[in-house]
Parts: sequence; structure tokens; C-alpha cells
Amino acid sequence: MDCLTYIFGELGMESLLSDVPLVCKSWYRASLDPSCWECLIFQEIETSYFGFPVETENWRSVPLLQRFVDEYQIDESRFSVTAFIKFVANRSRGHAFCTHATFMCFRNSLEICFRCWKHLEFLILGSTHRLEEILSRISIHCKDLCALHLGNANIGKDEATAIVSFLPKIKSLFLRRKAEIGRDAHALMAL
Repeated sequence: MDCLTYIFGELGMESLLSDVPLVCKSWYRASLDPSCWECLIFQEIETSYFGFPVETENWRSVPLLQRFVDEYQIDESRFSVTAFIKFVANRSRGHAFCTHATFMCFRNSLEICFRCWKHLEFLILGSTHRLEEILSRISIHCKDLCALHLGNANIGKDEATAIVSFLPKIKSLFLRRKAEIGRDAHALMAL
């Protein structure tokens, strides 16, 4: 691995998209290496709790997306957060192993992301919204997933069943921020 690639692997997504590629050709080429895209953090890109289609959300309020549109002079009327997520997912070329993803409730982004991230080992989700659907996709495409962090988790019997059924190899389950777990769910997951 080249020195630039190693350093760029430590940078955040915003720097990899909007700073590094614009410095010079060698930096641009190094930023395309999939190992720079192994740890992806999408925490700024959130949707409403109700999961409205991403195109109806106000993406202009997200600094990362606004900067991306400005830097690459993308026509705002044609910009789509879903397309942006697919673009970043494809940059990893299957090498992403750690993802902080609050965007995963977007049904049209799920399949492409999980197909791209076959080596995903560690996933952080901002909530348990549509958890069963997400875990069913993960079980198909991401066989190596062994750690799951859930924020604002409300774990009932259905969510516990999904975790146990779809993630049989899970070694770590972290519940953060106002996590609630029902007695039945706790008993089911303890088995």
C-alpha cells in the first residue's frame, strides 16, 4: 500500500470527496483506492423518522452534500442523496468493513450498499426503524457482520427475533441512547 493511500484511509468522507482529489493528479488517483473507503460515516445524512423518500428531504441543510454539489458543480435539480450514497458505496469496491449509517432506512439505497459491502463487519445504525428489512438484506450480502450498534433502540420481540435469526454470527450488540429492551426480547436474545 502506498503512503498516500494509507494516510487518506484515515481521513473522513468529506475530505476524500472534496479536498484530496482536487490537490493534484497523484492525490486524486490515490483517493480512488478502495482501502481509503473502508470506514464510511454517513451520520450527517439523516432522514425523517417516518422514512419519507430521500428526494423529499432538504439535503441542502447537510453541509457535506451541499459542498459536494458545489465542488463538482452538479445541477441541484438533478442531485439525489440516493445517488450520492450509491456513488460512495461503489468507491469502496466491496472493501468497506465499518459503516456508520443513519441513512439505511432508504429502501432504494439498501440493496446496492449491502451488495457493495460484502466484507462489512461492523455496522452502526441510528435507530431500529425498519430493522427487520435491513437485517434480512445484511444476512444475504454481508456474511461477515459480527458487530451491530443500535442507537435509539426500541427492541421488542420482533426486533430481537430479527437479530437472532438474521445475524447468527453476531458477537457484539451495543445499544446506545435511550435504548429499551423488552423482557421477552431479552429472554429471546439470551438463548
